Amino acid sequence: MAREALFHDIEDAVARIRPLVAETPLLRNEPLSRALGCELWFKCELWHPTFSFKLRGAANDLLRAREDGRLAREGAEIVCSSSGNHGLACAWLARRLDARCHVFVSEQVGPGKRGVIATMGGTVHRTGREIDDAREAAIAFAARHGHYFVNDGVSPEILAGAGTAAHEVLHRLRDIDDVIAPIGGGNLAAGTALAVKSLSPKTRVIGIAPTASPVIVESFRARRMLSIAPGETIADGLTQREPIAETMAVLWKHMDEGWLVEDAAILGAMHALLESAHMLVEPSGAASLAALWEHRGELKGRRVVVLLTGSNVGMAQVRRALAAPSLAPLG
Repeated sequence: MAREALFHDIEDAVARIRPLVAETPLLRNEPLSRALGCELWFKCELWHPTFSFKLRGAANDLLRAREDGRLAREGAEIVCSSSGNHGLACAWLARRLDARCHVFVSEQVGPGKRGVIATMGGTVHRTGREIDDAREAAIAFAARHGHYFVNDGVSPEILAGAGTAAHEVLHRLRDIDDVIAPIGGGNLAAGTALAVKSLSPKTRVIGIAPTASPVIVESFRARRMLSIAPGETIADGLTQREPIAETMAVLWKHMDEGWLVEDAAILGAMHALLESAHMLVEPSGAASLAALWEHRGELKGRRVVVLLTGSNVGMAQVRRALAAPSLAPLG
């Protein structure tokens, strides 16, 4: 069992990853602030070199492993499983650490994401129907060959690295009422909650998941571990069958609420972000804005920060988003 991540781990991660991971912009959006009736800020995690926040956790994990000797200085090979963004991060980092990277993906990961991972330098292994199948294959492969497995699930280093985004927010902006983050495996929401409650206890932290993959939100509400098979959702980066005990412990302690959102609202949020913020955001990244829109009545007059977590989106999804009604049309 991994040890519990603590706030000082996030502070350590801020310094550790800075040579490889630049601070991302925090921008106020006036059109959507007016439409929602709140003061809306976006933490733009889509502007990393790998187009998502996943670079933070992977960088902290790999650099920490190199510090303590778990990752060789030369000729190392790293292994991960991913639905896309974590694999991109590991492949990009491997090149900069003079390592090779093997990325295991499920059959659900399309050719676009597989191609980008390969372009970043990763060797793609396609196996299994779901991300859990790919994870099991990756763990077995790493053990068989003696490679280092970058665990995007049970890892205090990944969680702490993910929490550096909220750490940056709280050092740039004061008197925040709400921070909203999507929930996939749970590391980002947990790291965000840990950072926010350590620096601004009065700020509410809200985690968002698609209705088709409610297991972490429902486990959070029930205060017990559940197992719920995910259904089909456009936000494929936010699917999970079972929560991770260490992550849930942080969420139960530090997160305030969990909300579920439908795919139709996510598509409308993607459209609104393109139109009103000129930002292309993947479905998993747009889920937070979609949920904010559905709960806008209780957020009026508040200062709200939304984490836009990535922009790895295929053209088919872009066309679906543009065909859907915008949540907040300008015209």
